[in-house]
Amino acid sequence: MSDETSSSGMIGEEKIVCQYVVKHAQKGIWFGDNPLQHDTSVLVLQIIVMYVAGRITYLLLRPCHQTFLVSQIVMVD
Repeated sequence: MSDETSSSGMIGEEKIVCQYVVKHAQKGIWFGDNPLQHDTSVLVLQIIVMYVAGRITYLLLRPCHQTFLVSQIVMVD
């Protein structure tokens, strides 16, 4: 079981497998890297969209004297 992400060897009669840590560095949108292919970027985008949608819902429900928490609950349902 030896490929580019792991290495194996024997110590005594026990087989030991070591796995390499693969780090993926983003080059950025200016170098042609698609930011939506990375988990962190998608998570940040989802958080921003949910916050903006909650604020818009709050602005629509403010004349009814509803709080921001109620607007977020209405938005999710």
